[in-house]
Amino acid sequence: MTPILRTFIQQYLSFKKKCSTFFHAEIIRSSSVWTLLLIFCCLLLTNIISYRATVGLINDNTWVLHTQEVIEQVLEVTTNIRAAEGMQRGYLLTRAPEYLDRFEATLLNTDSHLQILQHLISDNPEEIIEVQNLEELLEKRKINMWEVIDIYQNKGDEQGKNYLMHGDDLAMMREISLVAEKIQQSEKLLLKARILSSSESRDYALKGLVLGGLFTTTLVLFADYLLVNDLRRRQEIAKSLTNTCDNLEQKVLERTQELEQSNRELQEFAYVASHDLQEPLRKIQVFGDRLKAKAADKFDESSLDYLERMQNAAKRMQKLINDLLQFSRISAESTIDSFSSVDINTIAREVLTDLEGSIEHYHGHVYTGPLPTIMANPLQIRQLLQNIIGNALKFHRPEAPPEIEVVWYNQSSFSKPDYPQNFYEIAVIDNGIGIDAQYADKIFVPFQRLHGKAEYEGTGIGLAVCRKIIEKHHGYVHVLQSPKGQGTMFVLGFPSV
Repeated sequence: MTPILRTFIQQYLSFKKKCSTFFHAEIIRSSSVWTLLLIFCCLLLTNIISYRATVGLINDNTWVLHTQEVIEQVLEVTTNIRAAEGMQRGYLLTRAPEYLDRFEATLLNTDSHLQILQHLISDNPEEIIEVQNLEELLEKRKINMWEVIDIYQNKGDEQGKNYLMHGDDLAMMREISLVAEKIQQSEKLLLKARILSSSESRDYALKGLVLGGLFTTTLVLFADYLLVNDLRRRQEIAKSLTNTCDNLEQKVLERTQELEQSNRELQEFAYVASHDLQEPLRKIQVFGDRLKAKAADKFDESSLDYLERMQNAAKRMQKLINDLLQFSRISAESTIDSFSSVDINTIAREVLTDLEGSIEHYHGHVYTGPLPTIMANPLQIRQLLQNIIGNALKFHRPEAPPEIEVVWYNQSSFSKPDYPQNFYEIAVIDNGIGIDAQYADKIFVPFQRLHGKAEYEGTGIGLAVCRKIIEKHHGYVHVLQSPKGQGTMFVLGFPSV
């Protein structure tokens, strides 16, 4: 992928990201969203008002029922004491035992209603005092009625009638009625106030529900209007963005085609230029050889030196042109289309066969361990190994013959822990002159040489070709110090899947 195309793709991805960010920002700034939020708040407030009004209404109704029950119990007490008085008189007139039994039962029922009444008014200090007065009067009246019955039973009817005529039965019943009436009047006032409060709570709840419903309905209609407008506006924005994306994709496609066309033209130009350049170089070498063969005895030592330098320069120029052609071809190739299953053991054996002359010349030794099978371009992998092993042979120390190892690091022994574990690493280790860490990246740049042409021959293109091949295979290459202490270790990473 060319730098210009990569720039276009990065701009396109950045544009898509901005579009996504824009949509999120639009949602946050959307008035319809805030209206929906306001509707939710209104519904929540309406529910709170309704809940409080309902709780108040329930409490008011509870107190109304409580007051009505107090009035009912007061009435039951007065009714029962009068009924007991009737049962007493029936017994005194007939002496029938059933009247006496009913008299006793009615008194017990009066006590029961009085206890209920005392429990009901336990939260009202004023009523407690009045009920205590009523209780004392009822107790006196009961004692009085039992005394009359006792006189009738033990002293006869005449004394009993005389006691009744001169007694204060009517006065006690009048006092009981007055106290009971006072309690009832007080409770009726409370009942009236509590009924009024209950009505107000009911009205408050109804008004709150009606107003909340009207306001919420208005907001819902308004939000619907805003949502329709927002939806229409977003559809227009989405359509505009889609058109913009399509235009950008079209521009990228057109630019890609232009770049591909330009690459083809450059490749054709490089081929033609190299062919036109190599032909004069071959003629320089051929005519130089002929001149040396026919007139070598006529040249002095200085002229022969000039002729030799001219031929060497032509050879270097020819090699440089070939290396540049190789570099441009690798850059232009779509490598992934030519991927196949490659056994690196086979490739390594072929490379060593090609380098037999150099190995013998430098008295070197190359050891290859078991190597993996990867998906790759076999010709490019062969060029990669040949360049690196050839460099390891060439850049050896004068005092020691080159010793080279080509080994496979398994996936648990990566040279750098930050690399993912879906890569195979192949290490080429030598005992040569080594590379200073500060130049580890510089050596992969075309025409970058750490040594002069007089020391080591070469054009400075070989390692640039290696890095280009690695990039085509989506792998990585880095240079480390040899684990032997002297020399260099090239680590080549290839995807394992």
